[in-house]
Amino acid sequence: KGIINGIDENHWSPKTDKFLYKNYSSQDSETITKAKKENKKHLQKLLNLEEIDKPLIASIGRLVDQKGPNLIKDGLIFTLQKNNQFVLLGNFFDSNTKKMFLDLNNTYNSNKKLSCNFEFNE
Repeated sequence: KGIINGIDENHWSPKTDKFLYKNYSSQDSETITKAKKENKKHLQKLLNLEEIDKPLIASIGRLVDQKGPNLIKDGLIFTLQKNNQFVLLGNFFDSNTKKMFLDLNNTYNSNKKLSCNFEFNE
């Protein structure tokens, strides 16, 4: 047995998702792009990120060994070196991973291109 991964499209539809600032459906690409840009700006404001038109990379999930926390850390640093944004949402389950990400967060705490959120949040 295993846990099936994927998105429940009935629950997480961009047309009805109550967590999105601006909902959208499968209309023309211009409408979708405009809504996604509005959602990104809203997220940047919520997370106190610089409002820039650059890639925003996100990692959402449990920060456990099977999810590759060292790879997430490397990706985060690489993203910031390229002057892009990174959002991390996840919680820890062991002290080594916790220390690694708290130290990383402290190193970049004044960087307006990084938002670390150590919690579960839909």
